[in-house]
Amino acid sequence: MKEIRNILILTGAGISAESGIPVFRSETGLWEQHRVEDVATYEGFMRNKPLVHEFYNKMRRNLFNVRPNPAHAALARLAGEWKKGRVSLITQNIDNLHEAAGSENVIHMHGELMRISCESCGAVVDWDKDSSVDTRCPKCGKAAMRPHIVWFGEIPYHMENIDELLRDCDLFISVGTSGVV
Repeated sequence: MKEIRNILILTGAGISAESGIPVFRSETGLWEQHRVEDVATYEGFMRNKPLVHEFYNKMRRNLFNVRPNPAHAALARLAGEWKKGRVSLITQNIDNLHEAAGSENVIHMHGELMRISCESCGAVVDWDKDSSVDTRCPKCGKAAMRPHIVWFGEIPYHMENIDELLRDCDLFISVGTSGVV
């Protein structure tokens, strides 16, 4: 058996559910409260920007009431203690619980609740408060900010980097994801 040097870990909603982050596909999940087309597509954003901003504002506010669980801590510990090579962490989650547990350089392929991005200049800004249609970009000054989230129909972030990590890993671990979109 080949010696394991580089470990790649992919996490999904299941890892954060124990911390109190609602999963999208459960009976009480977020898709039961809103239609996907209304809050998780670019078309929905263009139709009703206030609704979309409020949907993500509510989720962002919830992050202040949750804490990483033992699974987040274990992955951070593994990355910190692994000396034979590299541990890379990719998450489909838009929360910040991996970072709160101590993980560094987390790749958020579906975006991050604690960031917003400018549709005009492309700036990505750390953001821990509510956003709205009136929120102005600190870089270009335009009111063109959107949640820094990959919506249905959009390409996940960091795909070239993810592809390279997949090619270079000796061990791939999937935690809390069905792999279904």
